[in-house]
Amino acid sequence: MTAILGSGAVNEDKFTEWNTSQKFLGLQFDTIAETISIPAAKIAKVRNFVASALPEPAVVVEMDACDYGLCALDTKANIALTYRFSPHELQLIARFKTGEANGFNINFRELLSCAFATHEWGPWWPQSAPEGRRPLHVHFHIDNTSAVAWQNRLASRNTRAQDIIRLLGYWESSLNLRFSASHIAGVDNTRADAGSRIAAHPAYATKFKELTRGWTQVSPTIDVRGLSSLWRNISATIRSSAIKKAAAQNGEDPKNFRPHSFRAGAATHMYRAVVDAMTIQFYGRWVSDTFKTYTNLCAESVTSPAANMVTGSKEHAA
Repeated sequence: MTAILGSGAVNEDKFTEWNTSQKFLGLQFDTIAETISIPAAKIAKVRNFVASALPEPAVVVEMDACDYGLCALDTKANIALTYRFSPHELQLIARFKTGEANGFNINFRELLSCAFATHEWGPWWPQSAPEGRRPLHVHFHIDNTSAVAWQNRLASRNTRAQDIIRLLGYWESSLNLRFSASHIAGVDNTRADAGSRIAAHPAYATKFKELTRGWTQVSPTIDVRGLSSLWRNISATIRSSAIKKAAAQNGEDPKNFRPHSFRAGAATHMYRAVVDAMTIQFYGRWVSDTFKTYTNLCAESVTSPAANMVTGSKEHAA
């Protein structure tokens, strides 16, 4: 630069002296130790931001599920909810264990505990929240890591779980709640563990009674099939209103969030004819992906493309 523009092009007063340790954007960089240090004041500031975004849980729910039933415990209100699987549900569990892909696995059953608890207590939880617009933080203790991930991400490939996850998301929005979940070791989850196994052996019922002495005991007012159908029975208008309200609260334009609709290629008729989702999505056009269902690949969708990928398509050979 000096050779081209002359000695006056470089203002040495603007340059700092070379140093192996420099402070930039509030961070301390050390090129010798190859470290970046964050000042304690900044760490405290960030922690305050995180705590403000997601305050300590106002409600903590311990839960467990097994092959016989499930249990959810509101530890603050001292209320215990237990549910015994029906004969039909027990058959689904047994068939799943023999290899039938019906989705009624332990992860789904653990997620059901969250749904049953929210269905039973969700309308009452906000009453204990302080005044203001901040959602009430409800935290679930689950001894299944996959169910924890499903709850925190609100996503799963399990088709049975998808309706439950959407229902939990709807409850978060409509009841002004904020869900979170963490893993609890089975050895530390003795109360819920005993409650979920009441139907397995009388000893579990006795143990659960002792561990929840003085607690209010309740049972769900709905079964698994009814719980799964709740999402389908919620009208598109209610869902759309909840989504638009949530969008506005987060500074988004509500007009950009609306239920999808089939627009082209006779997609509606294909849907009624139970055509696979891949084909419908190929021929359909969507207004919004807000309520778009997960795509499940079927054998018909992949057989022909897979064959062409392996053998090559002779029609397009050069």
